[in-house]
Amino acid sequence: ASRCASTDEFSYEPVKHRQGGAMQLEIVVPTTACFYAGLCGALQLALWIRIMMVRAPLPASTHELGNLAASSDNENLRVTRAHGNYTENAPIFVIMLVAAELCGSPTVWIDATGFVFFFARLMHAKGLWANQGSSLGRMAGAACTMLSLAAAAMQCLRCAAVAEMLTVGRLAVLAGTIAVVLVIAPIPIDEKSKQ
Repeated sequence: ASRCASTDEFSYEPVKHRQGGAMQLEIVVPTTACFYAGLCGALQLALWIRIMMVRAPLPASTHELGNLAASSDNENLRVTRAHGNYTENAPIFVIMLVAAELCGSPTVWIDATGFVFFFARLMHAKGLWANQGSSLGRMAGAACTMLSLAAAAMQCLRCAAVAEMLTVGRLAVLAGTIAVVLVIAPIPIDEKSKQ
């Protein structure tokens, strides 16, 4: 982040300066996270262009989701899955990376986590494009994606704990919510869903 304070320390309060009697507020810009957000955006675009290249010569009816799922066109399915899987993971990762940098996480941590995520998504997409079944790229990409998402989530929770935002009340609400979901989510709502 571009800031006056040391990047090795967590800072949750904006730095205020007096200049000529007027109070000025320092703005923290998450420049390192913005770099990885840009890389993720470029990869999203590349995955989308790949779908368009595969689908362009196909009849329009194959572009509909129901027809795609029933299709035997494995290349179309694989590029669509690579794009969809990326879209499920990238937004929350970028949000957590920006939040971690705004909270003062060290630049080396932002770089390492951002690189691992970006590398993982490249490996996963290439592995999925190249093979119909499992591949080393898909497996390594999925594992590194989970690792980088877990690291970003833990860093955001650490930032909240250091800022004393992780209170007993919030933890109790979180625990209660998880318990309710675990109890209610599996309950079938009709006879068909019991099978």
